[in-house]
Amino acid sequence: MALRRRPHKVTFIPVNATYTGGRVDVPEEGTARTIMCQVTPLTAEQVVRTFGGDVDLKRPQLMLCNKADGETAKVGDRVAWGGKNYFVMAPPMVWQAGQTTDCVQILLEREHE
Repeated sequence: MALRRRPHKVTFIPVNATYTGGRVDVPEEGTARTIMCQVTPLTAEQVVRTFGGDVDLKRPQLMLCNKADGETAKVGDRVAWGGKNYFVMAPPMVWQAGQTTDCVQILLEREHE
């Protein structure tokens, strides 16, 4: 166990893209699972400082979850929380500093309405 404070229940939906002849077919959603985590809004400055200058988001959110729940996330996966859809926008950052602080940071962007 890593994070002690995980007040939010989200639905994590992996998205699998298949390729035919070098072209991306219609992505298929994998099996959804519910995980407990912490979702926090970020400022543009925080996004650049944490994830680098190549990320340009309008409504960024940071999802912190236990390593086992988030280390397989990939860009393009979907998260449903609070009646809104979010997309994973950067590879997860895995922090391994000891069992009580191991966690994964996942950068999310809210789906445009």
